[in-house]
Amino acid sequence: MEDRRKLPRYIFGSSGQLSSSAASPASDVAVLVLSAEGALVECRAPLEVGEVCTLNINWQDSTITVKAEVRSREKAGNAGLMFLGVDEESEKRLKQICSGLPMDTRRPPGK
Repeated sequence: MEDRRKLPRYIFGSSGQLSSSAASPASDVAVLVLSAEGALVECRAPLEVGEVCTLNINWQDSTITVKAEVRSREKAGNAGLMFLGVDEESEKRLKQICSGLPMDTRRPPGK
């Protein structure tokens, strides 16, 4: 499986909320890995691959909200998300957060 990652991933370990639509309640998640273009989240009931969702990332008494697409699912309850159309301010904040985190050197599944 080819690694399509363009940016490095960073070990994060913060909390967040994931929802599939404005009408559905958000589920609490752990944001395990973060980059400026996506995240790996641990959740009880991950969404289906291809589903569009909203992820609220909690960080230092503030929240970053991004739209994302579910790109992968793992049996352990983890979901890989790719961010969609991140606004300039959120992208700046994501890069700032990542700059202070340790790099995730694990290889993606199938490598």
